[in-house]
Amino acid sequence: MYKEFSALTQNEAVATMYQEMAGRHRARFSSIHIIKVAEISGVGVSLKEKCVRPAIKQFLNSKLAFPLTHRVPRNSLKGNRKGTMAKVPTTFKN
Repeated sequence: MYKEFSALTQNEAVATMYQEMAGRHRARFSSIHIIKVAEISGVGVSLKEKCVRPAIKQFLNSKLAFPLTHRVPRNSLKGNRKGTMAKVPTTFKN
């Protein structure tokens, strides 16, 4: 089996691989044999040409963004509840 992982270090990539193999395939740690770990660098040929799996290629875009949708201000929920409500820290600008 050939697997590609996107990680900051090789140790992190190996740990991610063990977690995925245990989750998806129920493979035990002792039954997995790693033959080679290689870092793909962008020298010469672009990373998109070196990567094989489309699941990894989709994250190679430098302008990748994950929009945070459906942000509901906590103050709008205040009218629906009885009593007092604790003040919750917000992660968006008002």
